[in-house]
Amino acid sequence: MNLHVTDRTRETILDTLTLDEDDIIQAAHDALTQPSDSAWRDEDMWTTHTLMFATPDPDLTDEYTIGHSNYRSVLRDAIDAYPEDVEAASFGHWTYSRFVAIKVRVCTDDGEITPAYADLYSISLGLENDYPLYDEQDYSELEWQIWERGVDSTLSDSVASEALEAVADRYRADWETDFREFLSEHHFNIEGWISDEAAMEAVEYANSRAGVNVSIPDSPLF
Repeated sequence: MNLHVTDRTRETILDTLTLDEDDIIQAAHDALTQPSDSAWRDEDMWTTHTLMFATPDPDLTDEYTIGHSNYRSVLRDAIDAYPEDVEAASFGHWTYSRFVAIKVRVCTDDGEITPAYADLYSISLGLENDYPLYDEQDYSELEWQIWERGVDSTLSDSVASEALEAVADRYRADWETDFREFLSEHHFNIEGWISDEAAMEAVEYANSRAGVNVSIPDSPLF
């Protein structure tokens, strides 16, 4: 296919982004080349479309917070700007059972490179060469969501849940609030991981704040 840039893309995207025309054409060729480690395709994948901003599915791992944030925030803005050329996609991979990515139209059937691809390519260059975060607010929100899931898991699966059950009903809401606030203030981390020792400290703090004599369950944790 003879990939080319038309006035539409040149005027709306390339002039604004100051991308070199030859570079964007080469990048489009590369984007339409199916990676050797990818077996996934559909009727237009690697013909007119490609995958960008791929990252392991956030439902399966929290190890790629920056990638997750960039994926979802770029997707949000790209769908708003180019609803006909951009969509969410997922695919299997040998390293993880599933990845998520942005499926973007690289070119039309006659080889015209789309503004959507030129824009997302420019964004990917900026993330690679200038600053790794597309949306700092989204990244902060994602960090907090991961942390909250960690606290929720600690409250439901560890002896912290037993300690909470031992608190009288009228104290439970305040106890849980104190437990969460202590962990967030003293043990916050972007992985959302809470050690047994941290959970023990938070239980003891919440007990003291409740002003009640709550016995700590008999458990190896304590």
